Amino acid sequence: MLLAGGHEAVQAMATAIRYYRRDNFEIVGVCTAEPAGHFGHEIPIGDLKVPVIGDDRHILEAAQQTGAQLVAAATTHRLGRETLCDLASDLEDVGVDLAVAIEPQSANDPAAWMPMLEILAPGYRRARSMSKRVLDIVFAVVAIAAAAPVMAVIAATIKLTSPGPVFYISDRVGLNGVPFRMIKFRSMCAGADRGTAGMIASTDSSPVFFKVKADPRVTSVGAIIRKYSLDELPQFFNVLFGSMSVVGPRPQVQREVDAYDETMRRRLLVKPGVTGQWQVSGRSNLSAAESIRHDMSYVNNWSMRLDLNIIARTVGTVVRGEGAY
Repeated sequence: MLLAGGHEAVQAMATAIRYYRRDNFEIVGVCTAEPAGHFGHEIPIGDLKVPVIGDDRHILEAAQQTGAQLVAAATTHRLGRETLCDLASDLEDVGVDLAVAIEPQSANDPAAWMPMLEILAPGYRRARSMSKRVLDIVFAVVAIAAAAPVMAVIAATIKLTSPGPVFYISDRVGLNGVPFRMIKFRSMCAGADRGTAGMIASTDSSPVFFKVKADPRVTSVGAIIRKYSLDELPQFFNVLFGSMSVVGPRPQVQREVDAYDETMRRRLLVKPGVTGQWQVSGRSNLSAAESIRHDMSYVNNWSMRLDLNIIARTVGTVVRGEGAY
C-alpha cells in the first residue's frame, strides 16, 4: 500500500491500518502534500520509518516505483474530487486500486477508526471494451434486418413527398473528437442546415442541444418519423461500421462541440449513440443542463447493465413518442 495526503493524515491512516490490519498490508511509501524538499525523508509510524516517495502530484509514478497494489489517499488542496477521479483512471491503467480516507482521525489514537471508500475509475474506459463492441455489432445487424421493410417504406415516402435526397448526411464529432459522417433519413426540407445559425441567433439560444418546437423546416413526413425516432434507423449502419454505438451521448456537430467547457468535453470519451440516457429521460423536453448531466452520468458510470437498461427503456420512449420534435 502507498499512502498519500497531508503529513498528519498519512500518519493517522498508517496508524489505523497497522492497528486493525497489521498482517494484511505492507506500507511501501508515502506521498505527502508537503513541498518537494521533503523528498527522501522518512515518516516515523510506530516502530517503522516509511520513506517519502514524492508529493501528491506524483502518486502514479510513486505507485509504479514502489510496486504498490493499492493507493490510500486523504484529500488535500491538490487532491480534490476531479483529481481523484482522474487518478483512479490513471491507476486503473497500471492495475492499482484507489481508496480514499474519510475524515482521518488523530494519529495519536491507535484505535481511531479509519473508514475508506474505494474509488472506481470512470466508466468511459470500460465503455471501450470488446463486449460493448460485440453488443453493438449484433444489435445493429438484427436492427437493420428487422427494420429493412420499414426503412424501404420511409425512403419511398420521403422521395415521393418532398424534393431532395432521401438521406441526410451530416458531419458529426465522435470518439476523442474525431469527425465522422452520420446518416439519417431526411426529415427537413433540403438545405435546412443553412438556416440554423440564424435561428440560434434570433432566439438567443445556446448552440448546444439546439431544438425548436414546431420547426418550420420539418416536413410533414419528417414530423412523423421524428416523433417516433424512425429517422434515426440508418444510424445503425454507423454503429455497424464503428463510428457510433447503440447507446451513448447524442452525436453533435462541430458548432456544438466548440461551445463545450472542460466538463462537457468528457462526452467525447465514449462513442456517440443512437440512443442514450438523456433520450430515455425526457428527450428534447430536457434543458441543456439536464441533458448534459445525464450524459456525464453515463460517461462516468458505464456498465453493460446500464446499456441494456437504456435499450429496454428506449422501446417504451419511442412507442410513446414523448419529447421528440
